[in-house]
Amino acid sequence: MAKEECEVLLSPRARRAYDASRGQTREHFNFMLERVKNPLWRQGKRHSFEGTDLVVYKPGNTAQRMACIVRGTKVYVCELFPGHAEYQRVLRTKRSEDYPLSEFTPWMLAADEPEPPRSEEEAFRRLQDQRCQLEEEVNRLRLELEALHRLEKERDRLRQEVNTVRQQLEGMRNQWKLQEEATVEERRRTAAAEDEVARLKAELVAARLPWWKRLLRRR
Repeated sequence: MAKEECEVLLSPRARRAYDASRGQTREHFNFMLERVKNPLWRQGKRHSFEGTDLVVYKPGNTAQRMACIVRGTKVYVCELFPGHAEYQRVLRTKRSEDYPLSEFTPWMLAADEPEPPRSEEEAFRRLQDQRCQLEEEVNRLRLELEALHRLEKERDRLRQEVNTVRQQLEGMRNQWKLQEEATVEERRRTAAAEDEVARLKAELVAARLPWWKRLLRRR
């Protein structure tokens, strides 16, 4: 192994923290684990922390931290902290004897993991790119949300129109029913009047007959 490169090994706790990480936290962990192999990087990123004999590395203005034991060409990563609060709470209670070196396992960047940035400047540029992408996504989602609100308003308007048409149809049905009932009654009255006219006509014809014909009709 080249002199400037060290092997990186993870404790069970660091391994669990790494496996549970996602998104930017995972990217920061990959960046730290790759860069901690370099002694010059370790020298520049060492962070003073009272209460522990572990070596702490702080890569720029990020929330992530790592606590290590350095032995020759091996860097034993005892803790990976995704956030500052957990780092402050846990690290002051930890000592190097809490981490048996026999329990550490080698770490290598998986083939399906994106290549981590080679410097803080590159990491910052990546964050800027991610921020721009997120802003574009936010704008896209905002436009979709506005379009959805317009569709909801149009849906409500159409529902109101449908309800109005239904009410109008119901009123027309009631009117047709009343008209139908009135038509039936009118037909009944017309039929009765026609019967009365026929009866009166028959009586009139009978009244105009000579008396003797009326007498014969009665027989």
